[in-house]
Amino acid sequence: MLCLLSEDSSTDAAAAAAAAEGLRELKGVMRVGLLAKGLLLHGDLELQLVVLCHSRPTRSLLMLLADRLPAELAVSATA
Repeated sequence: MLCLLSEDSSTDAAAAAAAAEGLRELKGVMRVGLLAKGLLLHGDLELQLVVLCHSRPTRSLLMLLADRLPAELAVSATA
């Protein structure tokens, strides 16, 4: 899932330069809070994730992730 988001996030000049060098902008995601402890219940609608980036995240990168994350979660939930 992160691989797809990372490859599609090459809209910034820094991300394009990193992609040319073979580096991914997104390095990973860490679960935080109840999700990390495995205490997330069926009715819980909020969770916390920490995104690990190669360089300082820009507003456009964060907005791109926020737009694409629900679709990727839906795909991974059905698989």
